[in-house]
Amino acid sequence: MKEEKRRAERRRHLVIMIQRFMADHGYSDAVACLATASGVSLEEYDVGDNIDLMMVVQVPRHSLIHHILISIHLTSNHTDV
Repeated sequence: MKEEKRRAERRRHLVIMIQRFMADHGYSDAVACLATASGVSLEEYDVGDNIDLMMVVQVPRHSLIHHILISIHLTSNHTDV
């Protein structure tokens, strides 16, 4: 059960990083399609300013997991009123 929850969270993080990358490069239609298909959007979450998809892709595998565990911070855009 814990492992399934962690996998789902990792998938959500990845979807958000992909959406941010696409948004930053002008692929707004693709961002909207991915948000609809995944149920996760940049309106709800965003990637912290200390990590991006290109950095994750370029980091050597041996340090990738360590880097992600320390560096990835999803910023909630959702405010409870």
